[in-house]
Amino acid sequence: AEAEVARKKLLAKKKSAAIKSEITGESTKTSAIAPFGSQATITRTDAGSLTITVPSSGPRSDSILAGVFSLVWFSAILPATFTGGLASAMFLLPFWASGGMVAKLAFYDPFLGGQLTIGEYAWSLKGTWLGLKKKERDGATEDLRGAVAEVAMYVHGVPNGELRLYG
Repeated sequence: AEAEVARKKLLAKKKSAAIKSEITGESTKTSAIAPFGSQATITRTDAGSLTITVPSSGPRSDSILAGVFSLVWFSAILPATFTGGLASAMFLLPFWASGGMVAKLAFYDPFLGGQLTIGEYAWSLKGTWLGLKKKERDGATEDLRGAVAEVAMYVHGVPNGELRLYG
């Protein structure tokens, strides 16, 4: 409750500073409050481009436990797949798929990162895995129709944010 009151006071202070700067013509720089545990950074370049960088989280306790679970999972279904014949293998396909999803959570997702840059004339979105370029998209800034930042889901009471660009 105290944190919420402090956040509201800070937002009111920023709003009054923004109004003051509009009246006086002064420029004010304010920094956004990052959510707890966020590793994302928001910067501006000398050219005025906005850059949002989300680094990979790396292995954490949840991904390590998922990795251990997936290893145990596959050690159980691997022998069962090859001992029962074709019918057993077909029956176990969904178990392989669910084990693969858990393995992805452990060995792939923790190493994903990204960077979004929006400039006056162009934007670019770069996805990385283990620091290597995975995907890249770009386009003209004038083609962007808008953006929405919202909470996509809550995991154990912790909000996970999402930034959507519309173009």
